[in-house]
Amino acid sequence: LDLDDSDAPAGAWIHFPEGTALLVKNTSLPPEPEATPKAKADAKYFCTAATNPNCPRVRDRLEGLVSEIQDDKDLLIRQIASTLAECDSNKGNLEVQINDAVVLKNDGAELEQSASAVVSDSDNKVKLIEREGRTILSEWKQSTNQCNAEIMELRAELCGTKKMKGQVLAMNAKKGAEPIAVNDCQVSDWTPGECHDPTGQQKVFKCNPNGEGNGGQMIYSRSAVSPTQTPELGAPCPPLALRVSCNNIPCPVNCKMGDWSEWSTCTKKCDGGMKRRSRNIEMYPASAGESCPPDSEEETCNAMSCDRDCLLNDWSPWRACTRACDGGMRWRSRTVKHGARGGGKCAKKFAKARYHTEKCNNDPCPRNATCIAKVDLILMIDSSGSMGESGFKAQRQAVLGLLDSAHLNNETGMQIGLIAYSKAVHVLSSLSANKADLVKAVGTMKFDAWTTNTGGALRTAAVMLQGSRKGVASVCQLWTDGRPSRPSSRLDALGSAEDLRRTCRVMVVSLRPAMPESFITPWVSHPHSANLISLKHPTEIADKVQQLWQATCPALQRTATLPR
Repeated sequence: LDLDDSDAPAGAWIHFPEGTALLVKNTSLPPEPEATPKAKADAKYFCTAATNPNCPRVRDRLEGLVSEIQDDKDLLIRQIASTLAECDSNKGNLEVQINDAVVLKNDGAELEQSASAVVSDSDNKVKLIEREGRTILSEWKQSTNQCNAEIMELRAELCGTKKMKGQVLAMNAKKGAEPIAVNDCQVSDWTPGECHDPTGQQKVFKCNPNGEGNGGQMIYSRSAVSPTQTPELGAPCPPLALRVSCNNIPCPVNCKMGDWSEWSTCTKKCDGGMKRRSRNIEMYPASAGESCPPDSEEETCNAMSCDRDCLLNDWSPWRACTRACDGGMRWRSRTVKHGARGGGKCAKKFAKARYHTEKCNNDPCPRNATCIAKVDLILMIDSSGSMGESGFKAQRQAVLGLLDSAHLNNETGMQIGLIAYSKAVHVLSSLSANKADLVKAVGTMKFDAWTTNTGGALRTAAVMLQGSRKGVASVCQLWTDGRPSRPSSRLDALGSAEDLRRTCRVMVVSLRPAMPESFITPWVSHPHSANLISLKHPTEIADKVQQLWQATCPALQRTATLPR
């Protein structure tokens, strides 16, 4: 804190009458030598928490301590929420794994059930075929035996007839009769014809649809051959045509398959798993029909390696130079398109593989320069108690200096908005290019001498930014000399700055070295070195107008040549 109390606001001091003791002495100890009074105009004026709890700096500091405690509390709440979120995430992952296992189990049960049904159906069909085969075989044996018996009987009858005919001819020759030549009718072998449909629906009858009916009809034919039959005495020709049933068999039934099911979940997320799908057999083959193709199939899935490096997008365009002169920097970067997986690697955000910088605008800055850039600038001025009256006046003087060296124009130049903040946040002027109105707004600034509502100032800037010009670069510059205090806090300021950075270049002018850069750096835009300006005391800012423009303005020009 600044221990110089000479700039404390009116009413901050208590006047003690002559001879009033400020401290209660311990009479049990020997008296201490009187200390040399401070070299002040009047040593009777003190700002202490014991006698004046409304002292601006003490009050701001105490509120800051409360904010730090609140930060610790909020941080613990966030850690609890993060832990709960992690637990929920782990729970969700476990539930997904359980669901995958259940799906695999159900797929296995379905396959087992389908296989059992196929086995049972196949067993039944085998038993039926075996039973039908035994019946057919038994009937065939019976028919064969009967046929053989009839053939033997016919052969015996034929043989007896021939023998009897020979005996008759021999007896006739013994009686002195003239020998008689007797020729029986001789026929050729049977010639089968085509199997025809008895209904006439088709020329050739190949099978019985659905196993119904008596089959087709076929005519066997044969013809008489020489020698010709002896009239009256020779045996006549047997039938020369024979009509028989043919192809009295069921038509072949081809196998018919159902539709494929959806692919099952892959058994592994990476390094090659298996997925499966199946289909039902809607009709089994019969009567030498086409057999069934496979009712299930498998294929590999997620063959990519579990260990995969991240995939980066192309380089972004070069960003604008951070300074208009005296050497700035510009940069470009590559974002992550697909994150690393497993043991894969990914370059860090500012590694060479993802981040390039180069120097730019190395020409020296002109003296007494004017900012001629087309920029919307929002200034947030600290009016908290820790700033002190002199620091507040220096800020006001610096704002007037910036207005004097800015090319204000709604079409081609700058617009500036003004915010003053302490415990309350005051919008002094929305974005404007009217210098007279802006100077008048600066004149209305008051030293509130209260706490440091940093988060409120940043959120107000975000609202003011909604009135900025479309397509015009914007800069939001926060002037501060202390840590955030109630109603703001460190986490509150950090979150508000993070939101503001999405639409505005956030800069911070730190007005006291007691403010560590590590505390402020997370607030500012990238690159941090170009967006954080550190001063040793608030009163210095009145003399740093040109340095502020050099760090903030993308286009500077000597004041003498300012365009009209």
